[in-house]
Amino acid sequence: MSTDADKKQNTAKTSFVGWLLLAVGIITWTITGVVLTGIAYLIWPEPRALWQEYVANFCAFLPLFVHLLITPKLMGMPVRTAFTSTPTFRWNFVWLGIWTWGLLLIGETAIKMITSFNKLQVTFRPETFLPTLLVSLLLLPIQTASEEMLFRGALPQNLSRHIRQPIVVVILSSVLFGAAHLMNPEALSRPIISLLAYSAVGFGWGLVTQKSGGLELAIGAHTINNFYGLFVVGYRNSAIRGSSIWMLPNINMVESMILSIIMVMIWIVMLRGALRDRKVI
Repeated sequence: MSTDADKKQNTAKTSFVGWLLLAVGIITWTITGVVLTGIAYLIWPEPRALWQEYVANFCAFLPLFVHLLITPKLMGMPVRTAFTSTPTFRWNFVWLGIWTWGLLLIGETAIKMITSFNKLQVTFRPETFLPTLLVSLLLLPIQTASEEMLFRGALPQNLSRHIRQPIVVVILSSVLFGAAHLMNPEALSRPIISLLAYSAVGFGWGLVTQKSGGLELAIGAHTINNFYGLFVVGYRNSAIRGSSIWMLPNINMVESMILSIIMVMIWIVMLRGALRDRKVI
């Protein structure tokens, strides 16, 4: 029969292994991601096509994706626990995240088209749009799933072993998510405002993940969020050069922060209504 001391020892061991695997994953990702991007740039020197840049940037997330995918197995758990606490991966939740967050993005675009209509430019180019679209359909989900597995999966799981209040775990992981995006070009001019904007989105995705017991909704929302910015309405100072149908000038981070907070609040309400019958939220 195991004693309380044995249980504490096993918990401490699990916690140490969890943090160790997470640290190894981040370090490995940082090194191998840079190497993969560098190799891609050597294969395709300047001037390179936009789809080649997408391959170089998105493939950099492959090491993180693979590491976080096998981490549960290394800890003696099923691989699916990298994504969800439920018996199966819920694809219907992914699609629910896509269309609900997508509707909010359309609403955000409508507001920005009204307030910045004279600055909106049509930038659609079939010769660049179609190849980059194909590459993104294949690789963009890996990038967004990797970030969700890290910031809404592995990191909160490790934090929850030390912090009993789930809301504190969500807040901490959301701030780290926001901080990780501060080197984006659009964030450099207003770092504090940018941190609040990204953290607000991270909080909404993290809260829904915590309440639903899985990453599926957040993966769907994150994927359509990045896809929309690359192919529907982009910004001149985005982190990755887009092939969007329309283009706006540099992001106004104050406006973006306000809209992000509003979108997150509406999204949570939308999901509470949609999932009430499923007894998830």
